[in-house]
Amino acid sequence: MDVFIPDYRLLPEYEFHHALDDISLAYEYLIQIRHISPANITLLGISSGGGLCTSMMQNIAKSHYHDDEDQQIGESSNLVNGEESKREL
Repeated sequence: MDVFIPDYRLLPEYEFHHALDDISLAYEYLIQIRHISPANITLLGISSGGGLCTSMMQNIAKSHYHDDEDQQIGESSNLVNGEESKREL
């Protein structure tokens, strides 16, 4: 197993979005330059590093969100309003 530890800009010298940009570029480097499948990448962060990993994954999810939001909203509302949600826990 290989380990990749990117350098990123830290607080208080830089703002949060700078660190997020840095780790996002590192992730893109692994995928586009090193040709590593996203399925083979594991993210780990402790404390604020965990927050960075979470924020980056949220940004990736948003960027891959389909343009047809109405269809997706309709599909997700079926999960909320469907029989599954009426069951007691």
